[in-house]
Amino acid sequence: MDRVKLSRTLSTDRVKLSRTLSTDRVKLSRTLSTDRVKLSRTLSTDRVKLSRTLSTDRVKLSRTLSTDRVKLSRTLSTDRVKLSRTLSTDRVKLSRTLSTDRVKLSRTLSTDRVKLSRTLSTDRVLGCD
Repeated sequence: MDRVKLSRTLSTDRVKLSRTLSTDRVKLSRTLSTDRVKLSRTLSTDRVKLSRTLSTDRVKLSRTLSTDRVKLSRTLSTDRVKLSRTLSTDRVKLSRTLSTDRVKLSRTLSTDRVKLSRTLSTDRVLGCD
């Protein structure tokens, strides 16, 4: 039978909050901090890790799922915008990106043999007169 460990924390002068539950196989944790916000959740086993994050002064946002074969992640950052999605295995990586100050846009699919990508980069608006 698994042992269970449970820990809780509450602090203040303006808030920290934490919880952790762990066994031999699973760890589950939550965090809330502030002076102005952090927020986190993590679930991990020996095969899977799942995490969420929200930070601010002015925004980060992240989600990650990873196993021994696959990693899937999403990100949104700002001061002024990054946006990303990535799926990767040991054979394939697939990614999307949007960045700015003033624009990058990218899609990439890569394997050990092939790389396929689309990119648009600029620091000006392109157009016709």
